[in-house]
Amino acid sequence: MRDVKYGQIVIIDWGFSVYKNDEHQPFMGGLDCDADYVLKAINKQQPLRYQPQFDLISFVRTFYMKLHGNDGIAKLDFGQEGNNHKKKTHVESVIEFWQERCRNGVWKGIFAYADAYDYSQLISKLEELF
Repeated sequence: MRDVKYGQIVIIDWGFSVYKNDEHQPFMGGLDCDADYVLKAINKQQPLRYQPQFDLISFVRTFYMKLHGNDGIAKLDFGQEGNNHKKKTHVESVIEFWQERCRNGVWKGIFAYADAYDYSQLISKLEELF
């Protein structure tokens, strides 16, 4: 991007990069910003039906981490053999991280609107941060 000006930035939402007509997809992606629905399905090793708000929740969680950091989430080395127990523990710590840090004040509303897939209210709430 050479000539980036306000209003020229385009955000592309890949929708988990899955085909919409597929009911269930194996998980591939970053865990730390995923929606609780995704994290719980991973933890229980259950199939997951993609929902549009998953990407919106991930966006908001990524935005939160850029502002506040992710202290409290241990890093997981996916290259290790036999790390299923570690992955389960990691997923549990990620769920706990979001439950503790993002369920009050302005962030409570932000996450509620992301979960409800309500872009206009979400944008209004995000604007309150600035």
